[in-house]
Order: sequence, then structure tokens, then C-alpha cells
Amino acid sequence: MNKRYWIGLTLAATLALSGCQSDAPNFKWDYLSKLYDGARFKGKEPPKMLSEKEMSVIMEECRSKAVKAPKNYSYGDTFSVVMTAPFEDYLGQMARYVQSGEQTYLYCQNMADSEYHLLSTKQDVFAKTKLVEHPNELEVHPDTIKKEDWFSRDDNIINGSVRKLALPGSGYLVMKATDVTKKDERKTFVVYAEALTPFTEDTKLYLTYNEKYNENDDISYNSFVRIPQLISGQQMETSIHAMKQPGKVRFIPGDGTPEHYGTLIATEKNGHQFRYELSIQHTMERPSELARQDLSEEDVLSTINDITLFHQKQFKHYLYDQSDSSKDRLKVEDTIMMTSDESGKLQKAIKTSEQADVRGKRAKWKYLTFRKGVKGQQYEVYLDKRVKKTDIYLRDPKRDVSIHLSATGRDIILSLFELYEK
Repeated sequence: MNKRYWIGLTLAATLALSGCQSDAPNFKWDYLSKLYDGARFKGKEPPKMLSEKEMSVIMEECRSKAVKAPKNYSYGDTFSVVMTAPFEDYLGQMARYVQSGEQTYLYCQNMADSEYHLLSTKQDVFAKTKLVEHPNELEVHPDTIKKEDWFSRDDNIINGSVRKLALPGSGYLVMKATDVTKKDERKTFVVYAEALTPFTEDTKLYLTYNEKYNENDDISYNSFVRIPQLISGQQMETSIHAMKQPGKVRFIPGDGTPEHYGTLIATEKNGHQFRYELSIQHTMERPSELARQDLSEEDVLSTINDITLFHQKQFKHYLYDQSDSSKDRLKVEDTIMMTSDESGKLQKAIKTSEQADVRGKRAKWKYLTFRKGVKGQQYEVYLDKRVKKTDIYLRDPKRDVSIHLSATGRDIILSLFELYEK
């Protein structure tokens, strides 16, 4: 038997004894699709659940480095991702599929950020749908209003004031009113300003009169600019003129251009008359009246409690599931919640344990999940029971990493199991 054979045999025996070894770390915070519920929205169709791969890409890509907004683009479906039970404290992530030339993007929006993120070919996992081209310029056309377009069913709509707005997907929509009551004292003020994004949809705009704004307010009869729906179903209104008592209000349409939407004439009960020239503008410069968001993503995520728990069932994607699956939903009694001190000690034990092939059978508490902000780490839990000793093995199926937990980590887990199984 030659020397080379002995070297090979010794090496094989060493590998067999050492178990499953990997360069991957024992513990890694990552975007776990198991933590999220996600859906795709397309027009008036019912939402369709996102795949786990789609959810992971959205969560990871929307927190990557933002890129400059494309000038011309088409947009596709809208995606919504929120955390599943028991992590429903997360405020959610909205995203829209965007294509510009050969490049594809996610436009991501949450409480902290509204940014574009470029998708690589590998990340573009979203089922292709019909894309809608976004106009580059603001278009304003006369229109009529239907009851379903009303801001309120009690609106007193001024005749001839309804306009349909075709809105660009970038820049800002600014509406201004210039008080021309006294020609030597022209005063212009912004009555409405809003950032435009790929979530922006074409909408209708109209003026109202003698609206009761506040029953306890001395000045309570207003003429409003009203936009029934602009972004994600949100309704907007801003007062142009307020009177102590109901007065006469009329509207003279302009020349049909956005710059000359029309003139609002308000005549109060005492005969005083006020005239406002109204304009609608699209600008790429942020209006000073539109305050920047002060929240950072760290501010938003700091309100989310870190959670570590053992659980008997896997998390159920139920929020957008059309089937009746409430019986499969994870319940509180199927979980063991760890304290932050226990979790910290267990994480340290996991990181310093040796990697090895799994032994034993699945524990009653089948899963161990750590959650920090929007990231997580999940393991399958195995118990190798013997006469005088029980060993614990943890396996991360996503990264194909398994470990033989150290005595310190084993004692933490077994004491919890013993406590909850009494």
C-alpha cells in the first residue's frame, strides 16, 4: 500500500469525523421571505400573493443603494410587503416595477424613503406584465364629475371647475392661487404641493364652495381645491377662501392651459368681493412649501422590537391568501418568546459552536427564529436524546449550514423547553 493511498485515506477519515463543514458563518442576519406577507396589485384585480423569492428581492433591493431617477419610463404592477404574524409591528414596504429602456427598477416607498433601485438581471424575478408609459408633461383637460369621484357626497361642486389631470411620475405638482382683489397688492400662495412618483395616477380635480369646515370655527365656510384621489387612494383638499357666513362663489374657466386654470370669485354676505387666479404647475424643483421628511429608516426601524422565539409551526402567509387558512396560522400558545438577555447569550453560543451534520429528531418546538428590524435568522431545531445526555443541533436550510450547539447554548434551550412543557 503506497504512501499516497494512506494520505487519501487519512484525509477522508478526518473529513468524516469533522462532520459538515462550511465557510458560511453559523449566524447571519438576512432577508427571510418567511417573515413577510406580500402581494402584487394590478388595477382592479384582486391581489395575488408574491412568491418567497419576489418578497426577498423586494426587501433586500429596497434597502440597497438608491440610484438616480430615470427621465422616461413605463410602470407595471405595484407590490406590498408587510411582516406576517407575530411580527405585525412592521409598517410595510411599497414598491412599483419600472422599466426605462433596457433597465428595470423598483421604485420603493416607505415612511422613511422614496427612491429608485436598479435591478440586475438576476434580481428581475417579477412576472412580466403590461407596462404603462408615464407622460413626461402635465396635461389638463375639462371633464365631468361622477359621484364615485367625489371627495364627499355633500360637496357643493362649482360648475365648470372639473379638470382631469394626466400627471408625470416625477417632479412636483404645485397649485397656486394669486389674490388679485387689489391690483396693486397681488399676493400668491401655494394651496397644494405634492411630490409625484410612479405611484401617482391620473386623477380629477374640482372646486367646491360654502363647505362647513369646522362647526366650532367662526370662519367655517370655505372654497376648497379638492383632488379626490392622487396617490394610493389618498384624498386631498386645501382651502382657497374662507368666510364667516355663506356667500356666493363662481368660477370663470381659463384658457385651457395649466397656467390659467381659471378665476375664483368669492362674494361675501357684506358685499366684499375677492378674486383669485388659479394655476397648476409641474416643476422639477422642490417647492419650499413642501417640507422634507425628517424620518430616517433607522428612526422607523428603531420602533420595531427585536424578537426571538421558538415556534411549533412555520409562519403562515395569510394576509393576501384568498383561501381560508386561519387554522394554520401561528398562535401565541405555539411559541416560546425569549428575553433579550437569553437571546443575546444564545446568539453568542451559536456563533462559537462547531458545524456538524444534524443528528436526532425534530424538537416539539421545530423552529428558532431571530428577528432584528427587517432581517432575521431562522433554524430548524433537532434533539439527539441519549440516556444521560441530550445534544441540540440547529440547521439553517436557506444557507445549508448546520451546527452542533455548545453546552452553554444547549442549557439555555433545554431549560426553556422544560419550563414550557410543564
